[in-house]
Amino acid sequence: MRKKIYPEVFKLRLKESDRQKLKKAAAEIGITESQYIRLLINQPHIKRLDQQSYVAIKRLVNEINKIGVNINQIAKNNNSQLYSEIDKRELFKYLKRQDEYVYEFLSKLRMEK
Repeated sequence: MRKKIYPEVFKLRLKESDRQKLKKAAAEIGITESQYIRLLINQPHIKRLDQQSYVAIKRLVNEINKIGVNINQIAKNNNSQLYSEIDKRELFKYLKRQDEYVYEFLSKLRMEK
């Protein structure tokens, strides 16, 4: 994956207590302070989630990536005339699992509101 380049440098003056809050908030979700500020700027409607929610998001993203790899393998086999009913069942199983993770995560978020 290509690393994003941000050509603009922005200096910010903060009280020590505000800087500590920024550091803590970014560390809680495992991102840099710069990434945290960009997140707040680009997604102002997102409420601050707790650590458990961010862990769930990371788990969901990781699982979706794994499922995507498996779907790509099945698509490759299909394009190579190697597609079978077993592959089709596996694909539906992965899609169902993905759907369950998304539903579970969204249900948890709704309960927290």
